[in-house]
Amino acid sequence: MTGGALLGGMIASIAMGLTGNQLLAGEESIEVYNEKSETINEIYKKVEEIIRKRQDEYQKMTEEELAHFDSVMGDGLHEVFTGALSSDTDYDAVTKGIDKVLAYWGKTVLFHSKDEYKAQWDQPLILKF
Repeated sequence: MTGGALLGGMIASIAMGLTGNQLLAGEESIEVYNEKSETINEIYKKVEEIIRKRQDEYQKMTEEELAHFDSVMGDGLHEVFTGALSSDTDYDAVTKGIDKVLAYWGKTVLFHSKDEYKAQWDQPLILKF
């Protein structure tokens, strides 16, 4: 065997060893990647489930609030129209209906009866907007 063949054999042996190590490192990298990918998929599924539950809860709360709003507005406006359309206008009913509507937002009418309204005539009126 010549020196060149011996040297070539050594280089080939080293190159094959390095290539083999790189292939083994590549297989380990693929295993690590697969493990990380599975973990990420599990986290994604959990997050997706949490988001879906929160969306369902939000939708339920929204539907309940809208039902409450419809009920309060319906009752209040019905009372307003019933009082306003009666043969002898029932101002107390109109006021109660408006008060029901305003109560939804935590507000109230300024005068609850004709007597309260008349009583303020002698006092300066302060309007609040």
